[in-house]
Amino acid sequence: MILMNNTSELISIGIFSMITRLTRRALRLYDEKGLLSPAKKEITGYRQYSYRQIRRGMQLKRLADLGFGINEMFDLKFLLFLCHEQ
Repeated sequence: MILMNNTSELISIGIFSMITRLTRRALRLYDEKGLLSPAKKEITGYRQYSYRQIRRGMQLKRLADLGFGINEMFDLKFLLFLCHEQ
């Protein structure tokens, strides 16, 4: 288990992938589709995530495990955003 001492600290895509059990490929796709963008992306393409994004990553992993596709996940994200706006 990785200890989370500083929640403002950034972690690599590899560590984030291990924690959330999302593949690096899935994380890149989720970034491309606007579902989960890294907290920081270097000009070289190197992605870093914050510990605060772990929950969102785990939610996406659970949706994928339940059979939701990218478009369905995006629709859910949009609906949840609308619910929080009210």
